[in-house]
Amino acid sequence: MSTQFITPVGRLVQGDAHTPQATDSEGKPLVVKSGPNAGQPAKKWFIALAITKDNPEFPAFWAQVQSEAKTAFPQCFTPQGQCTNPNFSWKLVDGDGVDSTGAPNNTKPGFAGHWVIRFSSGYEPKLVHQGQYITAKDAIKRGYFIRVVGSCSPNTGAQKAGVYMNLEAIELVAYGEEIKTGIDAVGAFARSAPAYIPPGASSTPMAPPAGMPQGVGPASPQYVGTAAAQGQDLAAWQAAGWTIEQLVAQGIFTPAAPA
Repeated sequence: MSTQFITPVGRLVQGDAHTPQATDSEGKPLVVKSGPNAGQPAKKWFIALAITKDNPEFPAFWAQVQSEAKTAFPQCFTPQGQCTNPNFSWKLVDGDGVDSTGAPNNTKPGFAGHWVIRFSSGYEPKLVHQGQYITAKDAIKRGYFIRVVGSCSPNTGAQKAGVYMNLEAIELVAYGEEIKTGIDAVGAFARSAPAYIPPGASSTPMAPPAGMPQGVGPASPQYVGTAAAQGQDLAAWQAAGWTIEQLVAQGIFTPAAPA
């Protein structure tokens, strides 16, 4: 039994609409857990959708999920519909709460002030924009606004009572500020200049420990400077281990001005 739905518009804050995961949260390869293909490599598409807590469409949407859960696990609810199982797996995260380690969720990009729903699927979701299927591999980025066609089904075979939030299709509704992971390397280094430079460091490329070649072959007309004036060929210097950048930095060769 499952309940199909279309979510309210939210923001893609985690996961990837285009690329599946091949490993779990511990970095272990994903494998098929049961059936005739058990043990074979598996892939999983995962996204997290953040919906603002004041979205007027959210209560009706979430009521569908709750109804599915109450029907599948009546022992976990009171007659009034209150869940009595604190470990029930809703696949819903409070963006203003804390995660399983006790760390605040509101420090994660796009979480604060939102309900965050985690969707997954073993099959590639269909992607749509303005009534057309998306074929570009980077059309939907984290930070963009989307809707999800999905379904809710009980995980009755699992040890922990809860629901699956199955991912079937994604619609790109609007663009937003892209959420990027990892550090800003340029900004990180810019905030702190090195206080100490070891002896021997040079602000220009150093000449390699190779002998200076004697003038052989034709001169290099595209360069001027001492070596070129002596009729030395640029290729001979390069064969001795010098790069063009090092030769220019040492003043041995200088790019000639355009004619």
